Amino acid sequence: MDGLTFEDISVVAVTYVGHISGPPAGIKNLTLKNITVESAGSGWGGCGNVDLTSFIAEDVSPPLKCN
Repeated sequence: MDGLTFEDISVVAVTYVGHISGPPAGIKNLTLKNITVESAGSGWGGCGNVDLTSFIAEDVSPPLKCN
């Protein structure tokens, strides 16, 4: 996967925000911008198979950290 963008998303309340996981070949150029979850429960589940050199997360609350 290459060139996925999620932008201008607002969520009121969830139990769990989710986990971003790409195929074994990975996700390149993943961009998350202006995403807010007001009541995020336990927060993000994390990331898997994401190319960190091309990953962009701007104005994401709660923050998503991929490693």
